[in-house]
This record gives sequence, structure tokens and C-alpha cells, in this order.
Amino acid sequence: IAFWGGRRRGFDAFAHNPADDAARVGCPALVLHGTADPRATPDMVRAVFDRLPGAKRLAAFDGAGHESLVRFDRTAWERDVGGFLADEAVSVV
Repeated sequence: IAFWGGRRRGFDAFAHNPADDAARVGCPALVLHGTADPRATPDMVRAVFDRLPGAKRLAAFDGAGHESLVRFDRTAWERDVGGFLADEAVSVV
């Protein structure tokens, strides 16, 4: 998908660097990460997280892969997402 999508839209999808894009995020950010995700390793996630400016939070789901984290552990997902949204430092009026 990345190859054909990029080709069709006229860009190199494999040259995309999420850590570079993270530096331009202009709102509070919640990063959810499955620790067993082979496509987004802990080092990759940390590089993105470290480049995010402003209010941010990282929530790791031990043992989760590249999958729906709400399905993996609904209780933890609700806690992490709900806590992030309720935090006054990240609330949007």
C-alpha cells in the first residue's frame, strides 16, 4: 500500500520519517504503543515521543503487537485515553 499510494500521489512513502513530523505537532499528544509491535519498535516510538513539543503522554501496552489496543486491553486503554482527555494541561476549550 505504501509503495502504490505514494506512487499514485507522487511522493516516496518510504522516505517518511514520523519523528521529523512529530516536531511539527501543535496540540497535546497521546502516544499509545504496544511493546511487542514489530512495526513500531520501542526505539522508534521513543524517537517520535521525544520530538513532540508541548504536553504529551506515552502509554505502553505490555505484550501488545501491531493491533487495536482498545481490543487488547480495554480497561488500560480507557484509563490512559480517559486520563489524557481529562488532564487540564491538555484540555481544549
